[in-house]
Amino acid sequence: MQFYNSNLKEKSAFVDSSGPWLIDNQGNRFFDSWLGSGTLIFGHEKIKHLNINKMLPEASISNLNDISLINNLVDFEIGSFGIQTSGSSAITRACRIARAVTNRRLIALIGNFWHGSEDEFLFRHNYELLSDGLAISPGQNYVWFKNLESFLAQKNCQEFAAILIEPVQGSNPQANILKELIDSGIKEKIRKFNILLIFDEVITGFRNNYGSSKLSRKCDPDIVVFGKAIGGGYPIGVVIVNKKCTDTANLKKIFWGGTFSANPTQLELMINQLRKLERLDFNLINHNLESICHFILENIPIEALGYHLIRGNGFARIIKPNKKFIPSRGFLVKKTESEIELDEVCKEKNIYISKNRLIFPSIFNIDNCINLKT
Repeated sequence: MQFYNSNLKEKSAFVDSSGPWLIDNQGNRFFDSWLGSGTLIFGHEKIKHLNINKMLPEASISNLNDISLINNLVDFEIGSFGIQTSGSSAITRACRIARAVTNRRLIALIGNFWHGSEDEFLFRHNYELLSDGLAISPGQNYVWFKNLESFLAQKNCQEFAAILIEPVQGSNPQANILKELIDSGIKEKIRKFNILLIFDEVITGFRNNYGSSKLSRKCDPDIVVFGKAIGGGYPIGVVIVNKKCTDTANLKKIFWGGTFSANPTQLELMINQLRKLERLDFNLINHNLESICHFILENIPIEALGYHLIRGNGFARIIKPNKKFIPSRGFLVKKTESEIELDEVCKEKNIYISKNRLIFPSIFNIDNCINLKT
């Protein structure tokens, strides 16, 4: 019987966790550099008592006393926000809002950014499908462009509701792609067509500072989507919309709901996480990322195995240069000999790296957890 959902390695036997460690069924501890795809900045924690008296299907207004924490996540004036059960579902909500505001259907996608696992996003810019069984034809509502200039060069820009962008490309975490967009004056160029700018901060949010990344703040987006770190391991996606878009759209006619969206437990966990993140020294997180990368480069022969270590703003990834981009998460793929060897070396060093090779830092310094060999 195959288990479709797991992003853990094949035959992994982790039965417990604590702090920075994953613990297998033989009591061996592995430093966790994956952290649940970046959700666990504070490591593996036990869920403590929550200030919830009743389990309600949705949070009441009395649960929103500390929601002012949301105001500090972005630079623009917030008009509205909504909570979903995942980053992927929050991305689709953001696109739905953009269509409602502009009364247009198409959303532009730029480059090889990754926007989650909903059907409409599982194709590449050449319209090659990333999965069997998709219910939506690629290009029906979303159109990939190689870069911003190729989008602006077309004749039907005015038909697009929004452009959807990650501040740093998750598949190849480098900031140079967005820097080019910033230097090109993306907001000014698309404003003349009344196109909205949506930033997907599901991965990049809280990586190097509180809330949205420094790069996206420079671009003044209209809508920002958060996930992963904002939930601290609990499934969540948050959509934040500026006041202008909120005032333009008729929110009463936009479907925001979903089972367990904004339930009291989810909301309380998010507020507790935001309180902790607000106090977090992000210099420590950046230092710890450098420590993890240093350990990998000094102790694991990734280049000899044909890999490179690429780091961006707050996270890193081990990649195969020039390899055709296929995101490994959610795909049942047969491992190559080099992948098997890389896993074995990591196991010998008592460090855990997931099969998608993404690396996220926690508050725990790897120098204090693993004896570095010099």
